Amino acid sequence: MQFQSTFLSLFSAILVAQSVVATASPSPEPGIKDSIKAVFGNKGDKTVKTLDANLLPNLQYYAQFSAAAYCDPLNKVDTRTHCTANACPLVTSNPVHTLYTFANTDHADTTGFIARDDSTKNIVLTFRGSSSIRNWIQNAQFGLDEVKYCSGCKAHKGFLKGFEGVWSTIWKQLESAVKANPEYGIVTTGHSLGGAMATFAATEMRATGKKVTLYTYGAPRVGNVAFSDHITQSGENYRVAHLDDPVVRVPPTMMGYGYISPEYHIKKGNTASEVTEKDIDVIENPSGELKGLDFDQHAWYLTNTPISKCKPEGGIELRDVRLRRSELKWTRSDMSVDME
Repeated sequence: MQFQSTFLSLFSAILVAQSVVATASPSPEPGIKDSIKAVFGNKGDKTVKTLDANLLPNLQYYAQFSAAAYCDPLNKVDTRTHCTANACPLVTSNPVHTLYTFANTDHADTTGFIARDDSTKNIVLTFRGSSSIRNWIQNAQFGLDEVKYCSGCKAHKGFLKGFEGVWSTIWKQLESAVKANPEYGIVTTGHSLGGAMATFAATEMRATGKKVTLYTYGAPRVGNVAFSDHITQSGENYRVAHLDDPVVRVPPTMMGYGYISPEYHIKKGNTASEVTEKDIDVIENPSGELKGLDFDQHAWYLTNTPISKCKPEGGIELRDVRLRRSELKWTRSDMSVDME
């Protein structure tokens, strides 16, 4: 109970901090900041290098696919994939065709689409982020469940449930698209909660022998150190984080969670197309250190507009994320610490 109370206090501090609703990038008070770093960061050797300029166009392009997932229900089967609000101009201008759409509000609001991109010769599976940060934090289940992918692998039970609720249907459609286009590669991508779903999808497909490239933007941690290491080693991963975006720092490492390496870390503030390769560090063995807290930065991931701008309601809920402790629906089992 002491850990549960401590964690709730720390997490509440994040949500009610002045920096959550500030437009700049302020830091929390030193005492709170040190406590947050102890729980949400980890210790580890970091190797930092500058992004290869040749990779930047791909990071930008698949961020636009992640943005397009927020346009549901705009994109229909057998039509060109497109966005409103200038959210995905490159995707809209290229010969990208929506093959299948899915939505399951019973399991973590798992929504997205499969597209055939004739310009890059890829089948792209895109997951939408949560329609509300408040919703997925409020209903978070931070406990870890064992998964089949490796010895000792454990995954976030809430995210896993959301993925398993839709995967069998998605896989049938995806497999059909791959068989119809055998020369095409497979890419899966998503922002925020969508990035977590994309990570599970890539891991599942790789387990069947498929070669899958994974792009995630502002994604939370999805599993323990063993699972994160397995994903790191199993294929080509581009996990993009933005400066002081706190979503990429949860669930906390103190509960056994680990990072997929490397991290492609955007060092610039809330900007879009002005980001260059010099503004992105490639960090091996990232520490997850929090230097500030800015939920606005969760919206800015290499797109011309906030990444969820295409959402019919006008974008993901980013501002008023203050929660009372009574609203946090965690149980003791959800808060257990993996000490292995």
